[in-house]
Amino acid sequence: MKRSFYSAAAVVCAIVMCFSGCGASSAMSQDDGAVDIDLEAIENERVTLASQAAQEAPNSDDEIDFDRAWFDDCVFLGDSMILGLSFYGETSGMLGNAEYICAPSLGWVNSQWDLLDENAVHPFYNGSLVLLQDACMVSNSKKAVIQLGMNDIGMYTMDETFEAADELIAKMRGVTPNVQIYLITINPMIGIKETGSLNNKKIREYNERLKAFASEHSCGLIDSWSAIANENGELPIEICNDVDSQGIHLNYEGEGILARCIVKTISEYVG
Repeated sequence: MKRSFYSAAAVVCAIVMCFSGCGASSAMSQDDGAVDIDLEAIENERVTLASQAAQEAPNSDDEIDFDRAWFDDCVFLGDSMILGLSFYGETSGMLGNAEYICAPSLGWVNSQWDLLDENAVHPFYNGSLVLLQDACMVSNSKKAVIQLGMNDIGMYTMDETFEAADELIAKMRGVTPNVQIYLITINPMIGIKETGSLNNKKIREYNERLKAFASEHSCGLIDSWSAIANENGELPIEICNDVDSQGIHLNYEGEGILARCIVKTISEYVG
């Protein structure tokens, strides 16, 4: 199995986010205000928690007849949503030996900031910070599956978001001209956590524009929203991992629904 790499901050956030009640304080120590992060301890805890989750929610993808080797030269790019998906992918095997290059709070806009920008949240890969435009090159991937946007639409206009998306796709193809790109819609959020800046109406607007954007840019589209949303167009509480906080992240069962949606859609594209 290939290993996915994230920044230290990303791994810590993932442990707290994806497995509620399980923090990473044992892997961190403070000295005069400085924080030292034990990456090995964090990685060991991450693997343990992911294994426990896999035992609690066993793989159930036998109904999808598709060779998972398709994902062996594929990299998943995105924010904390893809970070959560990586746990499911690595423990279930549903996404083959895919790579995952992602970081919490990453978006279309800030993914293009300078690597050394003090406000940047770029992911690490093989021990180095990497721009998403270079992700396929550094991971030697021929395919990229991207889920971004949740961290953009609450801060920027739709036009600004899609201008940044256009720029990133162009840069990626400039670095790796023959890469196959698939875009995933944003998942819905639970209704009680909607705000004026981030809500399901805005998510649906983004997703509608993403469908047109994917067609215009010769990208495949994976409609995760339709696979996940309930009859009210919201994220079902029973598959939400952070009901008491953001109300946007999937639990292990929810990640399974997302993974099956990805596999099913890809299988239809491949034929």
